[in-house]
Amino acid sequence: AVLAVSVQPRFQGLDSVRGQAAARKLQSDIRYAQQLAMDRRKTYAVRFDVAANRYRVYDVVTEINITDPFTADPGISGQPWTSGLMVDYTTHPQLKGVDLVSTNLALNELRFDSLGQPRDGNSTLLTATGNVVVSSQGFGRTLTIEKQTGHARIQ
Repeated sequence: AVLAVSVQPRFQGLDSVRGQAAARKLQSDIRYAQQLAMDRRKTYAVRFDVAANRYRVYDVVTEINITDPFTADPGISGQPWTSGLMVDYTTHPQLKGVDLVSTNLALNELRFDSLGQPRDGNSTLLTATGNVVVSSQGFGRTLTIEKQTGHARIQ
């Protein structure tokens, strides 16, 4: 008896990897906003502009983006989409081609108060799990935000 085995490598395409990278970057930025809110005892938010395919992380009181911790690019007053911690999927060098598909958060915004509690764009505590969906050529990832802890998970 002869046993033949065929092994075919499973290869994740670039689009799948790009979608996963976008989800991880977003997850990291959400966690960073929550940590800053607790450390600085202020409210910070992640605002999603689904139509323009971008998001930004900013101080709710000043409306100025926080400094990007990786590039040290500071937020500049009056320049919410060109400075500080913001991601534009139409121009980002590593994430170009990713789509910000949807969010179920009121006003497309996730806020964290000084206790790190997750709130929607109306400053109302989340009463259900928040969702943000990103996709790269059909390879979608959903980021869920737990209503009580604000913990962000990639699914």
